[in-house]
Amino acid sequence: MSPFNMPTSLHNLLSIDLILRQTAPHLSTSALLSLSATNKSFRTLINTNSEAWRYLDLSKVKSARIDTSPIDAGGISWRAERMDEALTEDDFYSGPLRGIFSKLHTKGVLRFVHTLILDGLPVPADLVREIIAEDRFSVRVLSLRDCRHLNHTKLQQVLRYAVRPGRLDGSPKLRALYVFGHKDSQRSKVKTQTTITQQAPSGVLASEGAQIGSEWNSRSSETLNNSLPNDDQQRWYDRSGRALIRTTSAWADTLQACENIITFD
Repeated sequence: MSPFNMPTSLHNLLSIDLILRQTAPHLSTSALLSLSATNKSFRTLINTNSEAWRYLDLSKVKSARIDTSPIDAGGISWRAERMDEALTEDDFYSGPLRGIFSKLHTKGVLRFVHTLILDGLPVPADLVREIIAEDRFSVRVLSLRDCRHLNHTKLQQVLRYAVRPGRLDGSPKLRALYVFGHKDSQRSKVKTQTTITQQAPSGVLASEGAQIGSEWNSRSSETLNNSLPNDDQQRWYDRSGRALIRTTSAWADTLQACENIITFD
């Protein structure tokens, strides 16, 4: 059999960096880990190729959220810390994400993550400091939109310290921070109902120009409806006119300090 006629395996396809780079962002974290656990070849491919982990979205990972169920004798290891009186509030809320980061670091893939999405998750400022400052992270783009338990005053202090004069060369690694806007939500697409007549058009409507115009009007209407936000995303068009969660006036000094170093949304 000619080598050009031999079937291509999934492993061979993902071994191409370009294909892996385009495919990996569409796979969940659990899917990547499951794929790496298939066999030794996939484990080597996924855990040693930076393209597989360049983009990491944890916003939809259930284990990254706080479990509010009653404390039991078992469960996730970090939950046992709830009984520790010395446990701080920030330690408690950052527990799930710390556990995930620890697991990824053990597998040696955390250093590959350049874009990290934590929208809507409990992310205390101390955890942001670790992401920005610690060597085990290599995050260039960080998204913290609608994050809970995030003290913005502490976050500003973390950022100003990260960009302080006299810092180490090449630091901070962070180049972009999304923190002011709202997180993306699953948008319900508005279906355009187009009435199609079964009878052949007559008169002026039968002309070629009228038919082309009708088709383009239909396409324009569908595009407009798909681009408009649904009822829970009217923040760009509501009466208040406010597009941001909070005013950026309190951030003025921090934004100025980070100018030409960290870009904000």
